[in-house]
Amino acid sequence: MQTLDEYDGSMDGIIVYTEVITDRINEEQKLIQSERRFRSIVEGAPDPIFIQTDMKFAYLNPAACKLFGINDPGELIGKPVMERFHPDNYEKIKSRISRLNDMQEPVEELLEQKFIRVDGSEVWVETAGEPITYEGKNGALVFVRDVSEA
Repeated sequence: MQTLDEYDGSMDGIIVYTEVITDRINEEQKLIQSERRFRSIVEGAPDPIFIQTDMKFAYLNPAACKLFGINDPGELIGKPVMERFHPDNYEKIKSRISRLNDMQEPVEELLEQKFIRVDGSEVWVETAGEPITYEGKNGALVFVRDVSEA
């Protein structure tokens, strides 16, 4: 590294450094825009969508809140997802969660199952999932369709 006394007046290092910072800022802005688009799509989706990490709810869109009978996602975030699934499907669900969380494999085949709302009532749904990293943890983006009236 040059000292101030040794500085030869060259701007090369400053220009390269400025370009690196500009590139990083542009990439961060693209990432922020991408996240906003993703959030907007998921928040506005007519079907329930939730994210689970460590077998706990990490995110619920408004349609998922409605399906589970809650007013605010905070009522389920951090709570075990297994509490909202009917016990008849526990083994199958655990296997699917392992594929999503541990093996990072999508689970595209639909599973028809019963969810348990917070008031204890049951609703028939179909689910599929995609592996996702959310807040630094492996998890699943779970897509749900209410089939109770189909």
